[in-house]
Amino acid sequence: MTGSQTPTRRQDKTPVLARNGAAIYITRTTCLNSFVFGGRLLPFRMPEERSLDIDTMADLEIAERVLNRQQASV
Repeated sequence: MTGSQTPTRRQDKTPVLARNGAAIYITRTTCLNSFVFGGRLLPFRMPEERSLDIDTMADLEIAERVLNRQQASV
């Protein structure tokens, strides 16, 4: 931070959309740059519990708990 900037809580910031990697691309590889990595992209809001990153064993355990909780409520 510089000057008179004050920190802003994440909860108070404007929501940001970002790719989460949870996608299946069905297109020719020659079209990836035009349709998937550029061009006109449309957002799809995904619930947090369906957008978990699994990079560590702890992440896997969290995902398993979420999945078990979802299965128990069906």
